[in-house]
Amino acid sequence: MATAYHHAVSSAKKFGGSPQDYQAIHDWIDGSKAHFGDFRHRALRHHTLGVFDAEQVFGTFIKNSDHKLVTVRQIAEQHIIEDMGSLVTVQDWLDELKPQPWMNRPKKLSREVQDAARREPDWGDPEPPRMTLASPLEELLADNLRAWEGEEESVQEEHRALIDRLRVAGTGGTPRYEVIPAQSTTCRQCGQQPRLLCSTDDDMLHKPAFYLCSCGFVGHIGVGPVPETK
Repeated sequence: MATAYHHAVSSAKKFGGSPQDYQAIHDWIDGSKAHFGDFRHRALRHHTLGVFDAEQVFGTFIKNSDHKLVTVRQIAEQHIIEDMGSLVTVQDWLDELKPQPWMNRPKKLSREVQDAARREPDWGDPEPPRMTLASPLEELLADNLRAWEGEEESVQEEHRALIDRLRVAGTGGTPRYEVIPAQSTTCRQCGQQPRLLCSTDDDMLHKPAFYLCSCGFVGHIGVGPVPETK
């Protein structure tokens, strides 16, 4: 049976970098061995839901020691396919689970609980919708860098620097960027009219200009002064 380290070595061969870049993800996927000693431990994380859970724990992507972005989904799916032969689902596992009487013995709720459940809940005033830079921000970074693969390295570096700063602003730091309507730009990804992304930092006012679209894409619109917002 392959260990988490064997999977990490396989990841390094497949995606580049070193096994240490991937060890934590493979350790997590195999962590259910601590609770069940044979291969049936895989029912807890070796499936498509486990892939999505891994993204919640480790983010959408990692940067390996070769400075390349690798999605956590690719790494988790590689592990599962190497162990299972294919990418299985939770249903594949549960279909083989033999129902037992103890699995369905619900207790009757108290009258107080039943009465409370019948009452209309008071959710308060709904929070107005807000435009966010990304949900999650790491997914925006990965999507944008993938979209700009093939462009000159200098353009990709500008995107990495900009979106890294957006991540800081979106995780509790002081907001550094504002947006204004773009008059003659269409989004490279969805074709809609986006909004210009304008820095509030003096050192960024003469960097290449970018736009922020409601689809979550950050685009490069050429070199020149970035318009200041009022």
